[in-house]
Amino acid sequence: MIMSKLTIVVLFLFLSSGLFAQTDFKTEMRKHKISFISEVELTPTRYHKGRGLSFIGVYNFTDYFSVGLGIKPYILFYPKHRLYYVYYTIDQQNNVVWHEDLYKDYRPDCEFYLPVYTTIKFVFSKRTNASPYVEYRLGFETFEHVNELYRTLCLGSRFGFNGKYNRAVNVSVGWQGTGIAFETSNSFLFKVGYEF
Repeated sequence: MIMSKLTIVVLFLFLSSGLFAQTDFKTEMRKHKISFISEVELTPTRYHKGRGLSFIGVYNFTDYFSVGLGIKPYILFYPKHRLYYVYYTIDQQNNVVWHEDLYKDYRPDCEFYLPVYTTIKFVFSKRTNASPYVEYRLGFETFEHVNELYRTLCLGSRFGFNGKYNRAVNVSVGWQGTGIAFETSNSFLFKVGYEF
């Protein structure tokens, strides 16, 4: 179900690149400039919902390729669930009798994470207002002790502004993997941000 939705969104992002073609007049590009990106990020899974912000500074080697450093403070929200107390006793005939008692409705504490990462982005077009791109992040968690590296792989589209292509709205979807509570967590990732 999630994969079919992801496929539809990715196809929409890539097909939309042809709908916003710019003319050939001179625009303010990003080559050899530093850009800053701020993004709102959502990572829903079956067990928790992640909400966070990312702040990135990148150096644009060309209008197609950039490398940068970022930080992403985010919180995992866990759904309320019921906690059961399970135990067993032995009756007079030496039979094991299992018991299950509802203890309470329980909501775990929210967890805060703060990964620091490097990012690499490839933009496939510079002369359109909707430029498809692929982005990869690799970093580590600084706030909680986890065993896995923070990693993301995203496909998206960069919607630049006429005359000032160095400013844009970025929309992307992808995958996030990280260590959470000594386990590996893989989740869908949706991001919307502004680049300036």
